[in-house]
Amino acid sequence: AQCYLMQTSHMLAINGGDFKKAFMSCSEIESEYRTICFQSLGRDASGWSNGVADVALAFCADGPSSEARSNCVSGAAVDYVQSVSRAAALSLCRHAAEEAQTSCVQAVEEQLNML
Repeated sequence: AQCYLMQTSHMLAINGGDFKKAFMSCSEIESEYRTICFQSLGRDASGWSNGVADVALAFCADGPSSEARSNCVSGAAVDYVQSVSRAAALSLCRHAAEEAQTSCVQAVEEQLNML
């Protein structure tokens, strides 16, 4: 799991930042690691967005399934807690597609409880 938590940064580095290709790579790995891979793409989307929620959400929108997109948004929001602010993370969740909002808020709350 720890490998896939950071593997997406390498995927993006070698494919020129193509999130669609990285999503496809995550989709092809063992099912038990897909969620963390999609969340890792969200962490990358957060970093690549420079704190602009619409940009992070656009990267996550490249996911091929609801599962991929929702986990990406959750990963981005968790990273926003640490890199931008709690308010920015919750705002990102509110602006996400409806399919991702509940899991996003839950992920943010879990992150806040760990701090």
